[in-house]
Amino acid sequence: MRKNRFIVPMVLSISCALGCSGIHETVSAAKRVPERAHLKFASPELAAELKPRSPILSPAQEFFRSPEGIWGEGRRLGPLWTYDPPGGATLDGSAMLSPTQMAIFESPNPRGMERVLRYLDADGHAVSSRSLSGFFTTLDAGLLGGRQVFLAKGSDLIRVIDADGNPVWKEDVPASQAVLADLTGDRQGALVIGSGLRGTVSAFAGDGRRLWIREGLGEVYGLAGALKVVAVFCSAGVVILDAQGRTVMSFADETVPERGVFLSPQGSAILLAHVGSNSGMSRSRLRISRIEGSARSVAAEADIGPTRVVSMIAPDLNGDGRKELALGTENGWVLLYDEHAQLWGEKHHLGPVPFLAASDINGDGWDELLVGMRGNSSRIYAYGAITPPASKP
Repeated sequence: MRKNRFIVPMVLSISCALGCSGIHETVSAAKRVPERAHLKFASPELAAELKPRSPILSPAQEFFRSPEGIWGEGRRLGPLWTYDPPGGATLDGSAMLSPTQMAIFESPNPRGMERVLRYLDADGHAVSSRSLSGFFTTLDAGLLGGRQVFLAKGSDLIRVIDADGNPVWKEDVPASQAVLADLTGDRQGALVIGSGLRGTVSAFAGDGRRLWIREGLGEVYGLAGALKVVAVFCSAGVVILDAQGRTVMSFADETVPERGVFLSPQGSAILLAHVGSNSGMSRSRLRISRIEGSARSVAAEADIGPTRVVSMIAPDLNGDGRKELALGTENGWVLLYDEHAQLWGEKHHLGPVPFLAASDINGDGWDELLVGMRGNSSRIYAYGAITPPASKP
């Protein structure tokens, strides 16, 4: 993987920079699901006059800072519950097993080879667990061959396990990147892996058969899957592959994209959001591309700031049926953007945010956001659009 060359300023500097330049205000939003066409953002000059936020509450109590009305009238994106790994264990991944059940990896001993696969319910309570062996630092979930599976990822191995934690395949797969994608459009799911420095990308069916292999793509940093396409983020830029592994299109990007996600389709076009950095500028940038056939245009972009994005998902946090973007950064920020790269919310945490997940865990039709932190501050925060409690006189 490409070395991280970012120089991360102090947290207070980042708070000021993002608080001053990235927040917009709306002047109207009357419905539970805000009408995007009615959102009117303040000018950059007015937004720059907003005072930086001061740390009033802990992350477990504090609401996201967002423009008024984004989450519906009288609602804000705020804390639902927190989960702390028992006995000082380290969090090593999280994924949604079902809309109301979450699975997480815990390391009782960060240097050991034992991992605990623990299951949480919709309220953040542990309901069951089992022990696994192996050094894994990321957990993903999805369909493979029509069955729900987990991808337990290490630095250079991928293990496919079922919902009970049992291996699906006899051997681990050597790979540095992996994603589950619906390549055929039949909702069965295939495994697509990237080999990092070797510059190859391969796809496998649910029974382990290799479907295709692509070589010569350069160093692979990340993968994203959508219906019948896969995006490869590599040293050459972005390469879009079809269900047979053929190149649909490719384009260079000066930000050197490291990760990305597909957003909601727009007619016959697809939207691809990716983040990367120019090491000479030491700043990350969000870029949203509109791809239609073999044509690509930049639909929107935003400067994230002097930090590295270490997690990225596309939930529907306001229940309008269209995906937003949630980014977790190396220096503790969770940043929310819409498909036009408008900043919808921000919140700072006391450690890196390498794990993000989303699901409608409480059944209200809106996705809730689950934020996972690693290290000494390992914890999972669950956030949802809620009505804040009345302030005390």
